[in-house]
Amino acid sequence: MRPLLCALSLLCGCVAYEQDVLTPLDLATVAPDLRVSPPDGDSPRCSRQQNSAPRCLDPSAWVKSAAKTCCELLQQQLHSVDFAGPCSSGAMVPIGYSTIGFECCPQTASEPSADCQAQKLGGSSDCLDDGLWKFRASVSCGKAGRTLGSVRTFGSCSIGRSIGVTFDCCSIVCPQSGP
Repeated sequence: MRPLLCALSLLCGCVAYEQDVLTPLDLATVAPDLRVSPPDGDSPRCSRQQNSAPRCLDPSAWVKSAAKTCCELLQQQLHSVDFAGPCSSGAMVPIGYSTIGFECCPQTASEPSADCQAQKLGGSSDCLDDGLWKFRASVSCGKAGRTLGSVRTFGSCSIGRSIGVTFDCCSIVCPQSGP
């Protein structure tokens, strides 16, 4: 099957990876250069990461995974997320993504807070499935490096369908490491 994958990737101009999945690591095994400031005295910089999965994951699961990677491996905060490789159900309704790109940056505040920001999507003539509104809200929060909080659809236009959604995008706070 591998030769077929390679032939298909050459024909369509895409790159196929066998597996590119982050696995949990013991922090003691992480290379020291990933956990501490550069030796030249420069402050730590943002870093861009990419992860893919052999199956489709919903945006919220990807954001939580990216935040965990930033916090535990790099001791930084999740800054932003880009989703790729959309997956859909049989009805062509998106259910998730197979790939994520994300940026980890040093914490800007000494004590980050778990604040939430109210957001709104829709409100015009779009009559969409409530699950699709929640999916779009989750993607919107993820792009800002935040996780989806409470979700409320509004303007019922049919059973299980609405014209919009209001939701909270909440920051993800890394656990404080203490003595």
